[in-house]
Amino acid sequence: MDLVFDFFYKNGFLFELIIAYTPLIMFFHPRKRLVVRLLCCFFGCVLYSFVFTLLMSFASGPVLLPVLNILYFASTAALTVLGLRICCDMDGWLALFFGITAYLFEHIFYRLKSVYQYIFYSVGCYDPVVSIACYIGLTIAFYLFVFLTLRKSFKSNPSFLLNNRKVMITAILATFLAIVLCVISKYSYDNYHNLDDGIFIVETVFAISCCTLILNNMFYGVRILNLQAEHEVVTTLYNNAKKQYEASKQNVELLNIKYHDLKYYINARDKGGKGGVSDNNGGVSDGTSDGTSDGAIQETLRLLSDYETFLKTGNEALDVIITEKTMQCRSKGMDVNCIADGSLLNKLEDVDIYTLFGNALDNAAESILRENCPDKTIELFVTRIGNMAKIEISNSVVTPPKIVDGLPVTLKADKNNHGYGTKSMQRIVEKYQGYLVFSCKDSRFSVNIIFNL
Repeated sequence: MDLVFDFFYKNGFLFELIIAYTPLIMFFHPRKRLVVRLLCCFFGCVLYSFVFTLLMSFASGPVLLPVLNILYFASTAALTVLGLRICCDMDGWLALFFGITAYLFEHIFYRLKSVYQYIFYSVGCYDPVVSIACYIGLTIAFYLFVFLTLRKSFKSNPSFLLNNRKVMITAILATFLAIVLCVISKYSYDNYHNLDDGIFIVETVFAISCCTLILNNMFYGVRILNLQAEHEVVTTLYNNAKKQYEASKQNVELLNIKYHDLKYYINARDKGGKGGVSDNNGGVSDGTSDGTSDGAIQETLRLLSDYETFLKTGNEALDVIITEKTMQCRSKGMDVNCIADGSLLNKLEDVDIYTLFGNALDNAAESILRENCPDKTIELFVTRIGNMAKIEISNSVVTPPKIVDGLPVTLKADKNNHGYGTKSMQRIVEKYQGYLVFSCKDSRFSVNIIFNL
């Protein structure tokens, strides 16, 4: 029993460091044969730690021991980073980021642990059972708190884009300094009995504060990088939408021309009589004089009747996107029921209208097709309420989407490369000081937007 306790005591840093990785599992993408990789890395790290601590037990001297301890802490932490790289699909910089994060978590936990140990030693009532119970309770409480904090901060997009090398180099140097200070404080006293209260308090507060500041700087840098990358993607999508709008506008204009030409042609043909057109030999053909059959004419009339149902809302950009998306929906067995006063949106730029309604209608159509909803109608309304313009786009749903931070979470597998459509919508609404609300009620998902007139 004593040998087991001695083993865990001497190699406690390694086990505590491994535990410190657990709140970060939401960010990890495991490789194939994960169990085999984990076992190999775990026993490799344990063997390394055991051999290193065994060799340190034969060392002595006021300089050699602290140097060996510094080397042990740094090398063990580096070895866990290598293990993380082997077990999870991530680059070296990202693995190093999580390795530093785990070490800082472990060091904060170590300092908190030293507080209750110092209290026990100071009052002279140290009890192994009570100490172990406190240790287990503190471990669960601390890392549960860390996990919940991280999940709350990154719940909508638990991903990292890390390319700021200056932040990482600064974190590495600061972490190494924390290791050095930890070893110095360790060898400044033999046990808690000869430690001054003031020194202990200052040292503990200073260590926890430094680790917290380093963590805050690292995660703040990551959030800034993620926001910058997200801004670049949304901007690219916006510029692409601008080009697509110009192309769609030309297509709709060409469609209008063809529509009026065909309508004029059919009207002219009807004036010649519905019973057929006489040919040059005195006979009667069963279609037009150019050989077009009545069946072809009827199909053309059907298509034209569909086109005539497209509304002219009073806003050219809105007409373009509604025409385009309605035709796409009808080709897939869906329909768009639209009542819109486009003149209410005249203060919006054309590309903003095209992007805003395009994303909303695309999301509605994708939802209907994905869930095979029995109701395949998309409702679109643009109405006036007092001195405000209200936009409402709704569709039926089978499974209500999860809404996080005011935006629906994408259901596509690759979440890191999707979900930018709704963020683009949010950006456009904020541009005009409007309000955007996603909601779901009675198996119907709605996008509600308010603009001041």
